[in-house]
Amino acid sequence: CDMKNFHLCGVTEIDVGTPPVASIEWESFVFHFHRFESLDSLKGVESDSPKFTCFGHQWVLRIYPGGCINETDGCVSLFLKLTSEGSEARIHYEVSILDSNGRAAAVNFVTP
Repeated sequence: CDMKNFHLCGVTEIDVGTPPVASIEWESFVFHFHRFESLDSLKGVESDSPKFTCFGHQWVLRIYPGGCINETDGCVSLFLKLTSEGSEARIHYEVSILDSNGRAAAVNFVTP
């Protein structure tokens, strides 16, 4: 999964992945959102990253800058979406949002 030239619009960094467990492979990605404030912040309005490949599947990072429809005001919603047709995958991932100083502003552990 080569992400050297992968860039989006908006926030600072988002790490996708959980710390490695002895016999489990894992991948980590850093997403840079530049000019986040220019994204539509209405609830329910989404913006997708370009597709990327990980473990043989195609994915996008979907962001709702104003949150999902039922989300509390002031929240941002993020989803990792499998886009490979006819594919199923079960994953564990972690999303961290860092401020401009590289400190964690928010962390969400996602375990299906």
